[in-house]
Amino acid sequence: MDVKKISRISILVAIAVVSRFAFAQFPNIKPITALFLVTIVFWGIYDSIIVMILTMIITGIYMGMSIMVLFQIISFAVIMIIWNLTYKYMTKIVYQMILAGIVTMLYGLIISLFSTYIFSASFWPFYSAGLGFDMMHAVSTVIFYPLIYNIFERFKI
Repeated sequence: MDVKKISRISILVAIAVVSRFAFAQFPNIKPITALFLVTIVFWGIYDSIIVMILTMIITGIYMGMSIMVLFQIISFAVIMIIWNLTYKYMTKIVYQMILAGIVTMLYGLIISLFSTYIFSASFWPFYSAGLGFDMMHAVSTVIFYPLIYNIFERFKI
C-alpha cells in the first residue's frame, strides 16, 4: 500500500470517527453508513472495509469496547458486500439513495439478530422496539448519501 492510499484512508477514518462523535447525542443519525457506502463507489470494497473496521475499533475504544463492536463490524461488512454487488445497477443517484436506505434497514435487522442473542431476548419484540431507530438511521443515510457523494465527486477523492 502506498503512502497516498494510507493517507487517504487515515484522513477518512479520522473524519468518520469525528462525525460519529459529533452525532453521538442523536440516536442513529449518523453519516458513517453513507460514508462507508460512498467509499465503496469511489475506492472499492477493500479500502472501504478497512475504513469501516478502523472507524469501529477506534470509536469502540472511546465509546466503550464490547462484543457489540465485533457484531457491528460484521453487520456493516454484510451490508457493504451487498451494496458492492448491487449499487452498480443503480445508474441514478436517487436509486442509489433508496438502495442505501434499504441496506441500512438490513443493518438494523442483522444487528438486532446479534443483540437478541447476547441479551437472550425474543427477536420480534426486540426488533420491533428498535424499528423506529432503524428507520431514523436509514433516513439519515439517505440524506447524507448525496451530500457525501458530491464531496467525493467534486474533490475527486
